[in-house]
Amino acid sequence: MANASWLSPSILQLSFQESALDTQLRGFALQQWKSDPTGLSRSNRGGWHSKYLRLRYVESLSGLYDRVIRAAATFLEAGTAVRACAGSRKVHVAALWANVNRPEDLNVPHQHAADGAHGESVPLISAVYFPNQGAVRSCIARLKFPGHACPPNSRKDCSIDPLPGTLVLFPASSLHSVEACDAELNQSATQPESVRVSFAFNLLARELSDDLYAHAASGDLSSMESQLQKADIDSQDALGFTALHHAAESGHLSMVDLLLERRASPLVFSSNRSLPLHLALASEATSVAYRLLESAPASSSQSGGAAGSMAIHSAAGQGDVALLGHVLQMRADLQSKQDDGGTPLHLAVQNGHTEVVAFILQQERERRSRLVTARDERGLQPAHEAARGGLLPILSELLSARAEANAKDDEGHSALYWATYGGHRSVLEGLLQARAEIEIPEPEAESSTRGEAMANYLAAALVGSGSDPQLEMGELSLMHVAAAAGHTSMARSLQEMHVSHLSPTMAASSSKVQPLHLAAAGGHVTMLRWLLLARGQVDARARGDLCAVHLASLNGHLQVLQALLSFRASPNAMATDGSRPLHVAASRGHQEAARLLLHARAVPGAASRNKETAADRATKAGHLAVAAFLGQADSMQQTKLDEL
Repeated sequence: MANASWLSPSILQLSFQESALDTQLRGFALQQWKSDPTGLSRSNRGGWHSKYLRLRYVESLSGLYDRVIRAAATFLEAGTAVRACAGSRKVHVAALWANVNRPEDLNVPHQHAADGAHGESVPLISAVYFPNQGAVRSCIARLKFPGHACPPNSRKDCSIDPLPGTLVLFPASSLHSVEACDAELNQSATQPESVRVSFAFNLLARELSDDLYAHAASGDLSSMESQLQKADIDSQDALGFTALHHAAESGHLSMVDLLLERRASPLVFSSNRSLPLHLALASEATSVAYRLLESAPASSSQSGGAAGSMAIHSAAGQGDVALLGHVLQMRADLQSKQDDGGTPLHLAVQNGHTEVVAFILQQERERRSRLVTARDERGLQPAHEAARGGLLPILSELLSARAEANAKDDEGHSALYWATYGGHRSVLEGLLQARAEIEIPEPEAESSTRGEAMANYLAAALVGSGSDPQLEMGELSLMHVAAAAGHTSMARSLQEMHVSHLSPTMAASSSKVQPLHLAAAGGHVTMLRWLLLARGQVDARARGDLCAVHLASLNGHLQVLQALLSFRASPNAMATDGSRPLHVAASRGHQEAARLLLHARAVPGAASRNKETAADRATKAGHLAVAAFLGQADSMQQTKLDEL
C-alpha cells in the first residue's frame, strides 16, 4: 500500500515502501542506457532520455504500470485539476520513457500538453516515478513546478524530493522541471551506481459512457456477445470512437476479431480523423494493426489520423521496419507528410531509429527521391532533427546520403546551432568534419547618436517593466547558444577552438548581450560561474546598460542571484531608464528575489527616471503582495531589512 497526499489540487504524491521492484527498475534503466547510450534529447540538458519503451515486454515495467494506473484512477476520481468524466474510464499509456542523469544534468521547464489543448491524442495526465537512486542519496535533484505553490511553504515553487518509491501525478499541461544537484557533487558522481534514475509517463483517459465501449476496452468477450444483440455496433461516443476503436486501442485482438466478424466497420473515423487502425498503431498493438490492415482496403494505410499521421508515419516513428515494408507494399508513400509537415524519415530520426533511417535511405536511393532534404512546416530537415537529438550515427547516415550540412530552418537555425543548443559535442565535431560552417554573427547596422540613445532607453524600459529582452538570432554566436542552454562542457569545447567570435566575452552586435547575460537569464549557475572565471565581467553591460543581475532578477533565479552577488555584482546597478534589479524582480512578482536583493543592500525606495519605485512597478503589474512587502521594506531601517 502507498501513502497518498495531495500537495495541491493538481499534484498527487504517492509513497511506496522501497522494494525489489525499485532495484529491478533501476537495473533495467541502466541496462537500456548501456545498450543504447545515445538516447533522445527532449527537455533534458545532459543526461539520457531513453527511446520510448514498450510495456508488454518487461516484467518490472508491468509492475510499475499497475502502480501508475491505480494512482491515475485516484487522480481522476479525487482530483479537481482535470476535467471529470461520467461513467467508467480506461487509462492508456501514451508514452513511457526512462531517464538517467548525473548530478549536473537537469530538465528545463516544460509541459507535455499545451495549455487548453484537447483531443484523443493529447495526454491528460503525466507521471514521474523514482525507483532506487543508487549510492549517492545526497544528490537531491528535485522535481519542481515553477510558479506553482504547494502548502505549507506557499511562498516557493512546489518541489518534490526524489525518494525511492515516490510517484507523482499531475496534469500533462503543468509546467515542470528537474533541477541539478549542488555543484559540490558534480565531480564525484560519474559511475553507474551514482547516477539518478526515473521513469516518466504520459497518460490518456477514455470515458466509457456505454457498456458497449466498456466491454470492448476491457476485452470482455462473453459480455460483448450479449451487448451486440441490442446495440448498434458502429455507434460512436463523444470522441467519435466506436467499439472497434476502443478494442483496437486496448490491443484486444480477440475482441477485434469478434467485432469484425459481426461486421463492425474498420473505416469509421473518429472526431480527430482516426480509424481504429491509427489507435492500434499509436498503442503499438502490432498484431491488431496487421489484422485491421487485412480487413480494410489498401487505401486505409494512406488515411491520416490525428494530426495527419498515417500508418507509414507510425511504423517509422516506432522503429518497426517490418510494418514499414508492409505498408509500402500497400502503396503507402515515403514522401507523405503529417499536418506538421513531418515525413516518415523525420519521425524515424526524431525517435532515434537507426535501422528505419537506413531502410528509408535505401528506398530513397532505389527510387531516386530526395527524402533527406525534405522540410517540415518549420523548415526542419531530418539532419536538423538528428543534430538537435544528439544522434551522431543517424546524422552520419544522413550526411552520407547528401544531407545539407549548412541548411537552415525557417528561424535561421543551422544543424550546428541545434547541436550546440542540445549540448552534443560529438555531433558538433561531426558536422565540422562534414564542412559545416561556423558563421560570423551579423555586424550592427550604423545608427545616429540619438537613435542609439533611444535604443538603449527602450531596451532598459522593456526589461524594467518585466518583459524579456529582444534578441536577433543572427547576431548570436554558438557561445551565446551554449550559454543560453546552460551547456558548460559545450562552452569549453567552443573556447578550445580559439575562434575570435566564439569568445566567452563576445558581445552580440545589436543587443550587446554577452553569454554571461544569457546564462543569468536562463538560471544556469554552473555556466555563469564558468563564464566569470573565463574572464567574464560580472558588471558587463548589454544594450540599455542591463547587467546580468537585472536578467537574473527578471526570472527570479535565486541561485544565480546569489552567485552574482558573491562575485560582487551591485544590487543597485542602474539601467539606462533608472531601473534597478529590484524594479525588475518586482515587475515579475518575484518576492524571494526581492528579499535577496534587499538583504544585499538594494535600496527599496529608489526611483527610476520616470519616478517609479519597485513597489510602484509591482502594483502596476498586479503583484499587490509584493508591492506591500516592498512598501514595508521602504519604511524599515537596514538592520531590520535583514529580518524580512
